[in-house]
Amino acid sequence: MTTDSALQTASASLAMGQLKQRPHFRQDPGYRFRPLLSANPANWQLRTPGSAMAIHGRRRWTRKIPIFSSARGAYCDPQTGNPRDGAANHRNSAFIAGGIAACGAVTATHPFETVKIRMQLQGELKDKGHQPHQYRGPLQGVSVIVRNEGVRGIYRGIGCAYVYQVLLNGCRLGFYEPMRHGLASLIYNDGSKQSLGINMFCGAGSGIMGAAAGSPFFLVKTRLQSFSPFLPVGTQHKYRNAWNGLSSIYHNEGVRGLYRGVGAAMIRTGFGSSVQLPTYFFAKRRLVRHLGMEEGLPLHLASSTVSGFVVCCVMHPPDTIMSRLYNQNGNLYKGVFDCLSKTVRTEGLFAIYKGFLPHLARILPHTILTLTLAEQTNKLIRKLEDRILPTAALQNP
Repeated sequence: MTTDSALQTASASLAMGQLKQRPHFRQDPGYRFRPLLSANPANWQLRTPGSAMAIHGRRRWTRKIPIFSSARGAYCDPQTGNPRDGAANHRNSAFIAGGIAACGAVTATHPFETVKIRMQLQGELKDKGHQPHQYRGPLQGVSVIVRNEGVRGIYRGIGCAYVYQVLLNGCRLGFYEPMRHGLASLIYNDGSKQSLGINMFCGAGSGIMGAAAGSPFFLVKTRLQSFSPFLPVGTQHKYRNAWNGLSSIYHNEGVRGLYRGVGAAMIRTGFGSSVQLPTYFFAKRRLVRHLGMEEGLPLHLASSTVSGFVVCCVMHPPDTIMSRLYNQNGNLYKGVFDCLSKTVRTEGLFAIYKGFLPHLARILPHTILTLTLAEQTNKLIRKLEDRILPTAALQNP
């Protein structure tokens, strides 16, 4: 039977109430397949035994909806067969899911972030023969800080980290798919079209927006984490708390001071964001295609691990530059390239990779937790929306 004749047969069967929908389906990476049929056959897709998505050699009729798409979770209008528009609700849920997931991840990985920043700042602008080694690695660094400053010391700046992560990852996960869908619709007239160039551009763009919005909080976080009354590194800033840090910077340096180093932050986050989600979904597709993994927690964990490693390799050099620009008072570096030049000239090329292991120890679980929790939180929020939001709200968001 050809696809056209199959569509006609299914359409007639649906009209007579004879076509039964099966609740079991397999998910493609980045997509959710719902066993929903509309009266419009154009919204249907046939999965044949020859397709990679065929299940047990039987044909399945499904509708394909992207997980992070603004159209995800839309319901078919029984009269027209067209999906109802719930775009605003789903953008909001993606933003909330991204923020919640990021806060959960940062709680677990913040100690390694503190060690990373101190390793990046120790021996700043000193030649190789005079480099101190108070902090030598992720576990040793955590041990030294906890022993001398307690648990409170290892969690310095955690409040700012929460705010920053909500802004950064909320923007990154909340705006990535709408941007990608819009550009794909503009260029290819098909919002579901996948393009590596568009994916990377939208990943970088959404990350840069989040980095610019959260830069003042990351600035104060960096200064709080670098402060140590026992083993100080770099310039020391004695703030009582995050609010005291923000107000002190504003009174002494103005708004410009709050956005010191924002250029480096945007470069760093742009690099990381341009590869995080594209490599995550790329890894998901390859793992499903070549290893036969199914949609679920193991697939999310494996894909997140690949994504986290790539992100760490790409963004660590600008991360080191950003940490130094954030921590200075304006008397050491004039900007990103001046900091890069002075660091490499004085400390050597590998200085820009100081703190790489603590960064990897932080970014791997952080990426795994963020992306995995985002998927799970997204599902939960959608279920709550489906139960709570009335049909009228989905039709007229």
